[in-house]
Amino acid sequence: RGGHKDVHVLRFWEGFHGEGYQEGYEDGSSLGRIEGRQHGALRGAKIGSEIGCYQGFAFAWKHLLHSDASERDRKRKVLESLMGMIEKFPYDDPAYDKLHEDLDRIRGKFRQVCPLCACPR
Repeated sequence: RGGHKDVHVLRFWEGFHGEGYQEGYEDGSSLGRIEGRQHGALRGAKIGSEIGCYQGFAFAWKHLLHSDASERDRKRKVLESLMGMIEKFPYDDPAYDKLHEDLDRIRGKFRQVCPLCACPR
């Protein structure tokens, strides 16, 4: 007779356990999406700011190069290469599978440009 009562208690507990698990899972999924969006937006803003800095740098130096033709041509070529990479960067496609590779290439090109323009990184 006592075993019959234990089965009912166990079923009762399993029902609450199942409901609690489901509610927790749904709440956790919702919070995870919210945190994921916030993290993605923050990371995207940082990358956009970094790319904008490189772009501003390249435009400024391109306009400053109006003397010394031989040096100017070399610098301008590297700056135009950097600007071309920036123009092709997929700002509006967060699912782009080579985003980090392209960003690393832009960073590398920027590191190449800095000594040519005699500026610290």
